[in-house]
Amino acid sequence: MAGADLSLSEALTIVKEAGYRVTKPKAKAERRTLNAIGKPYGANYDPNYRMRYRTSLAFLLRPMPANTPWVRS
Repeated sequence: MAGADLSLSEALTIVKEAGYRVTKPKAKAERRTLNAIGKPYGANYDPNYRMRYRTSLAFLLRPMPANTPWVRS
């Protein structure tokens, strides 16, 4: 295997000379351990949770079903 005895700095120099941009990997952001009011997050908190929004306007304009308890016919 050719080039297996190169050091990391030598390999980076070769890559830079070839015209590629070499950057360090970004450090992962620390997970915030306190919420907005200064208390720790609960065990069920998921920072990646996203609600599934209904984007259709028809959903808002459609009448409520008649069997819904608070809808009077």
